[in-house]
Amino acid sequence: MIPIAPCAVQDELRKVRALMQLEQKEDQAQFKLKNVSASIKERRRRGITWFPITITQEDIGFGGKVVLEIERPAHRQDLHLFQVGKNASIFSSALSQSAADLPALSGVVTSVRRNKLRLTTNKEALPD
Repeated sequence: MIPIAPCAVQDELRKVRALMQLEQKEDQAQFKLKNVSASIKERRRRGITWFPITITQEDIGFGGKVVLEIERPAHRQDLHLFQVGKNASIFSSALSQSAADLPALSGVVTSVRRNKLRLTTNKEALPD
């Protein structure tokens, strides 16, 4: 077995971490580029948007953060990509704005069932 210097291993790990961070940033940029210009209908087809939704329950979770239970219409049986632990956002389509300008409330998905999900936000109160 050939001995490896600890500094060489640490340098290699730093390089790999930097490359992974670069890849993550590029993935996020590509996702935004592909989805910001897509219509709600197209995003629903891809499984990345539930629309319309109803907020069926509001709770206060750990740390005083708002937890929402969201439901889509029961007749909607489309497949979706929502998973526990993933980030998600709620937006309002009431205003005639582009998708990039829509006000959003973000959080983490903590539960997913057929047409319901729970979103734990990072807010202590809901916006108006």
